[in-house]
Amino acid sequence: MNKFIVAYGTYTNEEVTYIAEHFDLVDTYLSKAAQVSLMEVTNPSLKVLSYRDTIAYSGAQSWYALDAGHQIKHADWGWLLADISIPAYRTYMANLIASDLASNTMFD
Repeated sequence: MNKFIVAYGTYTNEEVTYIAEHFDLVDTYLSKAAQVSLMEVTNPSLKVLSYRDTIAYSGAQSWYALDAGHQIKHADWGWLLADISIPAYRTYMANLIASDLASNTMFD
């Protein structure tokens, strides 16, 4: 079947069950771990990916992407865009994601 859904919202138990019954792959946030656990009870073969953006929440000043010498900032939230071409940032993110996944084994 191979149906994919991006599920970033907060859903009722009925909606979570529906997603698990009708999709093979889900992309969602780490903060949705409880919903993911319910999905996997409903559909043990479901694969769930944890989404993480390249917004820098903290870290070295040199990690930030620049446009005309200025940091790229989210207009509403003020988050700074990180530059994934910087090896130190990739290492930081890889370690952060590995730690997140080790603590949240319901994600694939």
